[in-house]
Amino acid sequence: MNKRYSSKVDHSVQDTRKQLMDQQEMLRELKKALEKWIMVEETILGQKSRVQWLKLEDTIFF
Repeated sequence: MNKRYSSKVDHSVQDTRKQLMDQQEMLRELKKALEKWIMVEETILGQKSRVQWLKLEDTIFF
């Protein structure tokens, strides 16, 4: 195997590793954002549920 070919392969391996690490970092950031928005969604759904419950209680009471 000649040195030039080996150098090209080494460069390709390093480049691919860097791309993988970048993608893994992006995945971590997306996962964190998803967890945040899921919590926001759960909070909103909980609030909607309480509002509906209060409306139902008002209807039953009056």
